[in-house]
Amino acid sequence: MQKGKAAIQEYCKQKKFASFVIESGLEYLIPSWEKIVLRIKNGYTMTLYEYLNDMDTRKIINEVWALASDEQLDQYQERLKAADEIYFDSTVPSEECIWGSKNAAKYRYIQEVDWWYYHIPINKGSRW
Repeated sequence: MQKGKAAIQEYCKQKKFASFVIESGLEYLIPSWEKIVLRIKNGYTMTLYEYLNDMDTRKIINEVWALASDEQLDQYQERLKAADEIYFDSTVPSEECIWGSKNAAKYRYIQEVDWWYYHIPINKGSRW
């Protein structure tokens, strides 16, 4: 199986992700996830809809991670782990998927696998 930037780009094209995700892959996704996590840590002031979109960033990372080259894994693994730890420290588990039970069933989201869809910020703003 091909791995690395070209493999990630091809996967993202097939999934019809945004052009900036296709073009930059993990070079875009990891820093984006880090910024999202810092917003959550500092008090998430965006809406639930924006939070759902932000959590899709983590989902895409999860999807393309198996396609990453050894060099990409070396470059991003510790950063991803650190961001995920901040995320867990800044959120609380939700009893149900943030997309709702119908979407969780439709897309087969599983709490143990798709954990980002089963947490909400501890400190969320009034726009939630």
